[in-house]
Amino acid sequence: TARPSSVSRRSPDPRVTGSLPTAPAVTVNSTNPTLDMATSDMADSGLRLQDIPLLLVRCMIAVYYTIYLSIQQIYRFFYPPPGKSLKEKHVLITGAGGALGRELALCFAREGCRVTCVDVNLPECEATVALVSKISERPARCYPLDVTDREAVAAFAKLLELEAGPLDILVNNAGIVQAGGLLDITDQQISKIIDVNVMAHFWTIRAFLPTMLARNTGHVVAISSAAALAVASNIAPYTASKAAVSGLMGCLREELRKLQSAVYCTTVQPFFLAPPKDKKHWEVKSVLPDITASSVAASTVEAA
Repeated sequence: TARPSSVSRRSPDPRVTGSLPTAPAVTVNSTNPTLDMATSDMADSGLRLQDIPLLLVRCMIAVYYTIYLSIQQIYRFFYPPPGKSLKEKHVLITGAGGALGRELALCFAREGCRVTCVDVNLPECEATVALVSKISERPARCYPLDVTDREAVAAFAKLLELEAGPLDILVNNAGIVQAGGLLDITDQQISKIIDVNVMAHFWTIRAFLPTMLARNTGHVVAISSAAALAVASNIAPYTASKAAVSGLMGCLREELRKLQSAVYCTTVQPFFLAPPKDKKHWEVKSVLPDITASSVAASTVEAA
């Protein structure tokens, strides 16, 4: 039986005649008007006196749990757990010819990884491999690849496994940005941003994830952006694309959890990187120092 959430009292209308059903009287034995008001308010809100102890216990548990997590995070800050070894792990980095892709390749190489670089810009990709070869005894590989071409990505995945073995870490880094008002940029520019920044993630994940699942090991890393969490003018397609990447990775994480798989995924959402001097996409006014590609790469490798 549902309990009324409130009690309404009013004087009988003298114009109403006849026999009407009457509600049972409610008697409160109290001489304290404040208590009467509090009891009435509790009744109106649906809160009962017997619920208060349980509510207090839950609040205390929440407070203690918050304190525990805070102490744990402080301890881990000063005494971080030892990182896992990435030595001999096979890493694929898309967009390796760009600033962030190059730093990612160098950071993974320093950890002893076998690095494979792909980019649609082959000369820049080869330049990255040359830098990696200077600091690593393990030969780096370079392939020209348009990550927006679904069939090309699928064929490359088979080729790479034959030539270099199965992949351990997939880093979806390739991305482009085009600043401009939503009505100012062209349809082709919008399509290109979505293809490179979003669809390429689908094609590479679908190409490499099955082998990772079969081996029950692997890691998928996606470079998203703080733009996925905030909005700004003149970068609508870019912001939408990065929000899509974060959503995709969140769904992938839940699917892997449901499968109880040992394949992991990481979404990196850095603040706006300082653009190259010859490419001024945006200007960020902040008292904090600029976020550099090297710092983002270092944090990404640490998370992997």
